[in-house]
Amino acid sequence: MALIVNLPLGRGRSLWTDGELSLLAAARFDLSDEADWRISTVDEHVDLRFTALGERREDIRAVVIESVFRQRYGTFAGRVGDRRVQDAFGLVEDHRSVW
Repeated sequence: MALIVNLPLGRGRSLWTDGELSLLAAARFDLSDEADWRISTVDEHVDLRFTALGERREDIRAVVIESVFRQRYGTFAGRVGDRRVQDAFGLVEDHRSVW
């Protein structure tokens, strides 16, 4: 199972399950807790908790570009549709850039 890419205007939000592609409703990310993120969709098809085990980070601040990149790895638990997810290893990314 491969999960959510959340791009603007609804492009790229998709779920691959058993070789089938499904489009997802808009995603919500609750990042208020640094250790446990909540990832869900507005239609409640996805309801996951991501627990970070570690992080790769890179910050670039140059004359014409600024990039703040965080790639956390850890485990997912919760539900995707009617499937339970428990201790599924994966990663999440947060990337903000200006140029």
